[in-house]
Amino acid sequence: MLCLFALTAFAAHPSGTHRTAWVKLTPAQQYALAPLAGEWDRLAPFRQRKWLKIAARYDKMPPEEQQRLQSRMRKWSQLTPAQRRLARKRFKKVQKLTPEERRKLKAQWRRHRHAAAAHKPPPASAPAAPVATDPHH
Repeated sequence: MLCLFALTAFAAHPSGTHRTAWVKLTPAQQYALAPLAGEWDRLAPFRQRKWLKIAARYDKMPPEEQQRLQSRMRKWSQLTPAQRRLARKRFKKVQKLTPEERRKLKAQWRRHRHAAAAHKPPPASAPAAPVATDPHH
């Protein structure tokens, strides 16, 4: 009977198919994955596992890489589901390229970003403060 219960429990939650609640993460995991806090409990189990693997390496990353990772997580968390699907599709497509094709694509992307930055209008400046005049003169 006990074996049957164990098998039933395993079938209901086979390894890796249950979510890990945000409150169950360690403080270090929560710190590393902070940009995903709002959606963590809704992530699919396989996505949680992927992020937990990244969090396990977080403390070993140089500070610049930690900042880049956190920035990318923030941007990712702001994407719509459709935008995420498109990003995943593009990522898979790029992974299939040869190293030389990737280098060319990277160079092309840099040129595009540089050109876009050159054509970007300068930020609007604050309106000038009115000049105070002395009403007696």
